[in-house]
Amino acid sequence: MDTVKLRAFCTVARLQSISKAAEKLSYTQPAISTQIRALENEYGVELFNRNGNRIDLTEAGHQLLPMAQKLLGLFEESRETVKKVTEEEKHFIRIGASAMPGVYILPELVAKFAQDFPQYSVSISIASAFQLERMMMDNEVDVGIIGRSGPTPNEKHFIEAELFDDPLVFVISNNHPLVESHAIEPRQLTGEKLILPPSRILTRVAVEERLLELGVGYQLHLEISSSEAIKRLIMNDLGVSIMCESVVKTEVRSGLLRAIHVNGLNLWRKIYVSYPANKGITFAAHEFVDSVFRAYHS
Repeated sequence: MDTVKLRAFCTVARLQSISKAAEKLSYTQPAISTQIRALENEYGVELFNRNGNRIDLTEAGHQLLPMAQKLLGLFEESRETVKKVTEEEKHFIRIGASAMPGVYILPELVAKFAQDFPQYSVSISIASAFQLERMMMDNEVDVGIIGRSGPTPNEKHFIEAELFDDPLVFVISNNHPLVESHAIEPRQLTGEKLILPPSRILTRVAVEERLLELGVGYQLHLEISSSEAIKRLIMNDLGVSIMCESVVKTEVRSGLLRAIHVNGLNLWRKIYVSYPANKGITFAAHEFVDSVFRAYHS
């Protein structure tokens, strides 16, 4: 069933706007217009009256709308039925994670889960927190492991629990003058050559705002989007950084880098486990959530 055209038609009819429908469906406006024209060509009739920015259903459109909505509803119902049966038969769980937890936290959680429950198969999707919430609402992901500064603004739609706080720490090489320090004062960051992610990254914004509040002068030495690259640059004495502790945990344990707490910096990312509040999740997903809680709250 070609649901794309019907979904575009129903959304435009409900919002009375191609631009709003495009935003709602995450398509471009020309793509929505193309779908509407294709549907009108299939039926051989105009479905909308267009008058400037205003768009209203024609009589044919009014007649089609409830049938299109019913078809979409039946399609979603059939898809959910088939998906539920398939997932239960395969013991399959779909886990989503935002970028940092997906790389530095989720692998250990999945490894422990696979050890305790070898009968389950796992798929992992890495996306932004916003995208993951949409994927969970669209039943594309069962459970999300999400890192951000605070709880979801969409709390009525999700059951969410904090797992732990991931503090931001001062990361240096073994050749840095402060390598023997267990903790430092903010003023000791003055003049350091910082390697930071791009300015669009929320962690970068938080770090710069906090350093400004603390009156710390610093030099932005390098800007790079890869956390792995930042760590390599620090190992080669090309600068220092402020990063989440979990990001450098392996290197610190191996003695390749040092992570030093900064008194009064008070920056951290909170790590949450999240799943839809109004949709039942599979037994496998429940098992994974329980496994995650045991890992951090046992």
